[in-house]
Amino acid sequence: MANGKIRFGKQSGGQLALVIPDGVSNTEVTFPESGELATKDYIATKVVRDLGMRILQGVVGSSVSCTTAQFITWLKGIGAFSSTSSRLRFTWDYADNNIISDIPDGTLCVAGSQVDISNEGTEKYTITIITPNSYHNATIPGGSIYVYNSQGPGYNSGWRRVYTSSAYGVATHINSTTLDSTGRHMTLSGRLSSSGVGNQYDGSGLETRGDGGSIYPSISFHHPGKYANTIRNTNGGLFEFMLLNNVDYSSIRAADGLFNSLVINRDGTGSYIHMGDSDEGTRIMHCNSNRIGFLNQAGNWGAWCNDDGSWEVDGSISSTLYKDKSTNLPLSKCIGRISFNSTNGTVYTASGVCSGVTIHGAGHFSVNFAPILPNTSYTASVMCSTIGQGANVYMHLKETHRMQMVAYYGGDNTIGPWNPWTVDVHIFSN
Repeated sequence: MANGKIRFGKQSGGQLALVIPDGVSNTEVTFPESGELATKDYIATKVVRDLGMRILQGVVGSSVSCTTAQFITWLKGIGAFSSTSSRLRFTWDYADNNIISDIPDGTLCVAGSQVDISNEGTEKYTITIITPNSYHNATIPGGSIYVYNSQGPGYNSGWRRVYTSSAYGVATHINSTTLDSTGRHMTLSGRLSSSGVGNQYDGSGLETRGDGGSIYPSISFHHPGKYANTIRNTNGGLFEFMLLNNVDYSSIRAADGLFNSLVINRDGTGSYIHMGDSDEGTRIMHCNSNRIGFLNQAGNWGAWCNDDGSWEVDGSISSTLYKDKSTNLPLSKCIGRISFNSTNGTVYTASGVCSGVTIHGAGHFSVNFAPILPNTSYTASVMCSTIGQGANVYMHLKETHRMQMVAYYGGDNTIGPWNPWTVDVHIFSN
């Protein structure tokens, strides 16, 4: 044993046996489980084969890129599939190493990458590429891991990406993910959290993209079995909201470019703003018919402003009138109106504080107020008539709860008090 040789002797049965000379203290000999000594061929084909440092170059003539199929052919050419397992590393030479051009997410430069191959044989193998944290001449970021699996023809061979802390998000933050058959739809069970790094476009925590044409960036909100609402951003930078028919979009837009304002249904023929009131009913502002104004609960016009600035109402209106813009002095405020027959007390119309009438006698009647007025500083405008004959009406007594009036026969005051058929009264308070 001094010269490093091992002697074999033949036993009586003819078998060879390892002979350990006397005086040698270390007598342990290890064999593989098969009972056979490892040969050079065994080591070459049954253990991980180290293919050393390589340069992926000249795969397709002088081209700097190759397809996945050409890359696999190159691996076969260097003996990567001659063993059950092989390993190699590409030199950190991104100027000379080729690019794999048809990775699903982009182009991948192999410079500095480690490649592991597990081979079952007959086109059944797995290739794993681990890229360095830095990358050049490619669109796939550094720190990526890609796995190519082949189970033979007809078994959907291809690449898939492994999520890492360096590329495409942190894998531990994704809880139960599902991709549909297109590879574009991911369903997340749990919470997805993303933190922005700034307030500009390139610092946002969430980005959704369109195709630059008719497919706009959008976000959908969905309840299972119910309707999904969608917000989208058009090519003009305008936000639109999907209607309940799940097809069309309304023209509710922010940052429209029109005075930097919110624009409602700019391209439509009419628009509405609903203001809810759970106990007294929803009210609606409406723009249409060359006017803007308010609808009543029945959906009809209540009050509106015409395009020339004039106001109209479907009924009576109570408002403060001003002399002009320069003085801004209030003239009067109409607080009530009533029209009635002073003969029998029939009220034709009443609004504001005018709640009814009381007939005291011939030519003597009162307009009643509800609620009671705070003082008697009000004034009144009174008109009355009878077919073929007028009448003179005078304010007799002003009180906070009523205003008494007297009427005389028009033209011949010798007749005395007299009840005109129609009396129309407006009450004003400064």
